[in-house]
Amino acid sequence: MSRAFDSLTAKIRSLSDARCENQMYVWPGFDPANPKPAKFFKNLGIKFDGVLFISYPVKMTFLPLAKDELIQQERLLGAELPADYKDLLQQFGPVHLPGVANIIIESPQDALQTTHSKWCYDGTPLVLAISAYNLTSDGNSIGYLRNGESFGPEIYEFDHERFYNGGDPSAWTRKIGDSLADFLLEYLEGQT
Repeated sequence: MSRAFDSLTAKIRSLSDARCENQMYVWPGFDPANPKPAKFFKNLGIKFDGVLFISYPVKMTFLPLAKDELIQQERLLGAELPADYKDLLQQFGPVHLPGVANIIIESPQDALQTTHSKWCYDGTPLVLAISAYNLTSDGNSIGYLRNGESFGPEIYEFDHERFYNGGDPSAWTRKIGDSLADFLLEYLEGQT
């Protein structure tokens, strides 16, 4: 593991009691058709405003993924994932992070669903959208570009307003970090 990743791990652990505020739809396992969302969130001990928003500590989202599970999900993608993304998921799972951009790091399987529903390309993902990124515009995402049989380590913002359904993501992406660890460290430092 890199020094940046070790720093990121320590930073996330230090924020374990920090609160995330999101729409109820982001909670894993929540059914949007549930007629009694207040009861659902009360049973989990999550603060719900009774209309749309939930508030919960970061540590409630710590559900590490096993290495075997990640390998299986990589097979679904047909490409190797960047090391720091896999390491983060093994440490914390699909962790939610505090701050204004609503970053929720998805598992590769969930990221693939997001990618196919929003950034689709004839069966093979050229990108992998691993989180919403609403810092400058609702609807944007962050993720990786595919390079053959792997996804590169650099983090890109995917601009939903310039979305291009085709083979050249350069029309609607911009690099925002050399690695996930570097990007998240900088983001989290700006939130505290």
